[in-house]
Amino acid sequence: MPYCPACRSEFREGFDHCASCDRALVDELPDVSLEGIEAVEAAVRSGEAIIVARGSLQDVRRMQEVLADFRVPAVVTGDAASCTSGSCSATYDVAVHPDSVRDAQNALAANYQAMLVNEGVDPASVEGVVELESGGETQCPACETLFVPEDAASAECPDCGLFLGIPG
Repeated sequence: MPYCPACRSEFREGFDHCASCDRALVDELPDVSLEGIEAVEAAVRSGEAIIVARGSLQDVRRMQEVLADFRVPAVVTGDAASCTSGSCSATYDVAVHPDSVRDAQNALAANYQAMLVNEGVDPASVEGVVELESGGETQCPACETLFVPEDAASAECPDCGLFLGIPG
């Protein structure tokens, strides 16, 4: 049976394309190699890993699965800055190897497009690009709050907390 590598849907024989995700179907769902995971873990230890997502444990685990579907090795790490008295890591990070950043961005963008389609939203009608480099006022695409981010790497909506930047 063929599968969609993005949404993991199973199709009957004879289909070769997922209409929802606009992806070619594969015979088997991809696995991420142990070597790839070990390379990411080494990058985390050396401080070279790139954080591509941050959130609750449930959210980052789902993002890690999305990345695995696209064969992008990623690991989940605790965010030391979110530690409070009595507990630690209320927030978690998804880290990738620096060589995989573009693949991770593409995978998460494709997943976002698939979510829009699954919700009945035309992706072409969504203004998904947020201009952060200009230093001007930005509108959060989630809650429509207007704010001026400090920089593109740490842009986060002050009202809803949506992270809009990519950590450098």
